[in-house]
Amino acid sequence: MLVPRICSHSPPCVRPVPDAGDDRDVAAAARDAVADRADRAADARDAVALSLDCDDRSHDQCHRRGRAHRLTAAGDRARAGADRSASRQDRIAAAHDRRTSATDELTSAYRRDAGIGQLERSLSIARDSGTAMVVCFVDVDGLKAVNDTDGHPAGDRILRRVAEVIDDRLDCDDTLLRYGGDEFIFSVLGPAALVIDDTTDVIEARLRASDDIAITCGIAFARERDTVADVIENADRDLYRQRRASRATVAAPTAADAIPGHRPARP
Repeated sequence: MLVPRICSHSPPCVRPVPDAGDDRDVAAAARDAVADRADRAADARDAVALSLDCDDRSHDQCHRRGRAHRLTAAGDRARAGADRSASRQDRIAAAHDRRTSATDELTSAYRRDAGIGQLERSLSIARDSGTAMVVCFVDVDGLKAVNDTDGHPAGDRILRRVAEVIDDRLDCDDTLLRYGGDEFIFSVLGPAALVIDDTTDVIEARLRASDDIAITCGIAFARERDTVADVIENADRDLYRQRRASRATVAAPTAADAIPGHRPARP
């Protein structure tokens, strides 16, 4: 199964999106607050028990009162512990909710919204560091025919395989998302972006050799003033140029066309 990349040296690769995880985190914080109050109450009861000044005549009564305070304090602490345990479970569930809401159930690639958020982060990194960023738009050829003749489970297997093969060629700072039914987008940062043709050639060759799957790819380098939407649109246009030329291989811009900080899209 693919796992969204979260690098130890960088922030999580998913932008915050409204989901059930937010509600669970709120519940966890509320439980922690209740537990804190219970602990403070227990401390206060223990302090009262210690401060009781017993003389000989009231020793038994004083002892009983102190014991009652300590028992109540112990109950408060037990409830605080239970609340904190429930809080931990809420936070674990919140993390799971966020992870599953960010990924496509079938392919484990990013969902469209979460993936675009990560592309925006990658574009910001590329601009700040003056490094190259390239976006590749991938269309799975003939998927509708497979679904019509062999059924959707066969088509689903193809989609999972395409995602696996692409993901295997990407690094931690790269991004893979499922953009549509039979469409994927992936981005590559840094020096590897300048040899994107090698990457896509390997992906296509592996899919053809092992599974007889064909894909068509279009690519675009991020230019100085491009938004993520601009780069995706340019990559999509390049994909259709490839289709019109009846080629299932990637004709990538050369490294000379991709000067860091000034990534011209292909004409």
